[in-house]
Amino acid sequence: MGTKVVASDIPVFREVGGQFASYFNPDSIEELVDLLSEQIQSSENESDIDGRISFARQKSWKEAAAKVADAYKEIS
Repeated sequence: MGTKVVASDIPVFREVGGQFASYFNPDSIEELVDLLSEQIQSSENESDIDGRISFARQKSWKEAAAKVADAYKEIS
């Protein structure tokens, strides 16, 4: 949908969100509040939305399931 995303700054969210999400330190409530306020108040242009949509289209549940299955195979 091209919606802005705010996520904890942990590796899995960085992998999924790439450059199209905004990240906060998961140990800092203040940082989360500041980032949410910033995102709510900031304007965006069509290219921001298009970029997020294009990035999301590169991901799929099928691909995610295959990666999980491969990980399970490696540990079994």
